Amino acid sequence: MRERFRRRTPSIISEAILWSVNRKDSEATSDNNHLGHAFRGISVHHFSQDFLSRVEMASLTRDASIYVLEPKVIRPASADFQCPRDKERGAAYVDTVSHRDHAGLSNFMLSYSWGYSIGNIADGMVAFCDESNPHRNHKRTYVWICCLCINQHRVQAMRRVGKTIPFKVFEQAFGERVEGIGHVLVLMLPWKDPEYLTRVWCVFEMHQALNSVSVDLTVVMPPLERHGFRAALLSINGIEYIFRTFAGVRIENAKASIEEDRCRILKMVEDGVGVQKLNDQISRYLQQWAVEACESELVNCRQEADPEQVAQLCTKVGTMMALLGLHRREAVLLGEAKCLRELHGNLETPDGVELLRKIGQRLCLYEDFEAASDALARARQICEHMGTLRSTSGSNVLVALGKLKCLQGDYSNALALYHEARQIAREAGPSHFKDEATLLLAMGEAFLEAQDIDEAENCLIQGQAIYSMVGMLEGPAGAGLLCLMGKLKRRRGVPAEAVEALRQGIRIHQRVGTLDTPQGASLLVALGDAQVDLGDTSSAQEAYGDAWTIYGRLGFSEQSPSMRLLMMKLRFPAA
Repeated sequence: MRERFRRRTPSIISEAILWSVNRKDSEATSDNNHLGHAFRGISVHHFSQDFLSRVEMASLTRDASIYVLEPKVIRPASADFQCPRDKERGAAYVDTVSHRDHAGLSNFMLSYSWGYSIGNIADGMVAFCDESNPHRNHKRTYVWICCLCINQHRVQAMRRVGKTIPFKVFEQAFGERVEGIGHVLVLMLPWKDPEYLTRVWCVFEMHQALNSVSVDLTVVMPPLERHGFRAALLSINGIEYIFRTFAGVRIENAKASIEEDRCRILKMVEDGVGVQKLNDQISRYLQQWAVEACESELVNCRQEADPEQVAQLCTKVGTMMALLGLHRREAVLLGEAKCLRELHGNLETPDGVELLRKIGQRLCLYEDFEAASDALARARQICEHMGTLRSTSGSNVLVALGKLKCLQGDYSNALALYHEARQIAREAGPSHFKDEATLLLAMGEAFLEAQDIDEAENCLIQGQAIYSMVGMLEGPAGAGLLCLMGKLKRRRGVPAEAVEALRQGIRIHQRVGTLDTPQGASLLVALGDAQVDLGDTSSAQEAYGDAWTIYGRLGFSEQSPSMRLLMMKLRFPAA
């Protein structure tokens, strides 16, 4: 479970670090296995075997963090060695190891947190070697790990006299190692709340590495985290949780061991690329990594030859694709799941109903209303046959059918289906927050189109409260809500407020990389309409033009309802 990515080291290092980088070729040579070289690293073999043995000998467990190990294992093991860098007593741990099975010039640099357990770090590096293609030799894979490759004795000596490392020294040393080694391993754990993303140096270094054309990056997860990741994929709300986890990068909220480092990094970001752009870039990268991680799990699942689980995972990963606006990939996965269920005779099941509903929703987005009607009608028929129409699953099918009616302009029947769905949901008991919010927004849209503005606003406000409670306002669903809010404000006769809401929705789509979707195009059209109301036809034409480009890129026919309407707006923007 890997993907290209970037780096970190703790924020406490001695001035000798920079000296060792500048002097790296003067005394450290291949004759002594590069002893003292600034890029000398520990082998995965040594870390996962010998170093873990030292941990056990110190009466510590695999759960011990680097913060705990550093004074009890790392410094004691290197205290009596002469440092090859400054010739003083006390060396970096890496300079106590001699044979090439244990140390050598680093192939990789590990980006991690000192709060991680030693067991997770070892498992992550071993998994990286074993899952590489071809497999990497543990004894010839050398990793630069700051806790072992920085002379911690010098760090402590500086601390004792009340000194800290100048920010510029640390920044330069970090940059030279990243560029010199050229491949960063980011150890991301726990997947559901990564500690990595809470450390300001980690986030900043990730950004720096992402913007270096000469540096590769790989995200690594230990096996236990990978198993948890797959379990989440198959859970009820796992996909949405995964999406929100990697969409919420906020460097301004991250912490650092030294507050001055945090302030300097934020100032550097503000003066450079900007906080929002940095957050957006990393969020998009992590979301893409999450997609590839999901697809990797699907590949593994296919090899296990369990058609039921493959079909379930195809549906779930398809949902992830939909959240990111990757609807073509979603279509392929949903089609695979449908073929599997038909082949093995398990389409007429609750999971089969969910699959047909998702297929119908996607077809609605692309305005293939006939095919959407067939898929949703079959889902309803299966619910009726199983006696589950008056369940949460049946309610969701009715909401999807109502959405289809709304898109076809049949608002009366859409609202009738929504009211029936709401009654069923009440009878079935507490529903999932996403289902309740989806129903409220669908009702709000139908009321809005039917000119019942007060009822529309009531539904949208309730939906907004749910999204706020569960943290969904900053994702594609929140952008969809803002689109409806913008339309509502326009109907209320306040186009300036409508424009602001719609622009906010566009910013969300841009941040998470989902503007090039039917939903993004629809939002741009709504923005153009509000700008026409303000008399700004030039901006409206630009918004309409952007929407036209997106629809065209998505393969919409010029005869589709959205394209025909948009063509009219482009020709007569004030109509």
